[in-house]
Amino acid sequence: MRKNYPVYIVVLLALLVGAFSASFAFAKGQSQANLSPSAKSATSHVVAMHTVNMQKVPAASSKSLSQKSTLLPFLTGVSPTVYAQRKAAATHNKNAPVGTNPSASSFTPTTTAKFQGMADSASICPYFGGCQPPDQALAASPNWVFQGVNTSFAVYNTTGGLQSGWPKNAQNFFGVPNP
Repeated sequence: MRKNYPVYIVVLLALLVGAFSASFAFAKGQSQANLSPSAKSATSHVVAMHTVNMQKVPAASSKSLSQKSTLLPFLTGVSPTVYAQRKAAATHNKNAPVGTNPSASSFTPTTTAKFQGMADSASICPYFGGCQPPDQALAASPNWVFQGVNTSFAVYNTTGGLQSGWPKNAQNFFGVPNP
């Protein structure tokens, strides 16, 4: 069996050339050692805990609007025709999952009181010029109901009475003006 020495020599030379060229590519010259960094050190004071007394945050003021509140279009991502077609097809979709259990459990409490919360108003939701589209949040306890709509918040008692000093908005809470 005859050995193929020229092939081994070519492979060895290729490996050596590759190793030396890589070392030259990553070598640092004198000019880089004398450079000074342009970054400056900075310190940041982080507050570990911050409590906001909501009684000291000013209530959202009702004022006359500088411009008329406009209703935003119903945003579906498709044309009204395509949306209507998809809605119609969804009602007759035999492949759609169907829940076999009732939606309300026996542990779900019944409604004890109903009341109107924050309404669509540019004085309540000043950032958007109104509360449309509403992005709501609701939290309840045995004594209070907290409602959030977009950037505005209100606290009610469980019978629907708006608490003194509410509603408040995020601009007053964070102390920043509307853009």
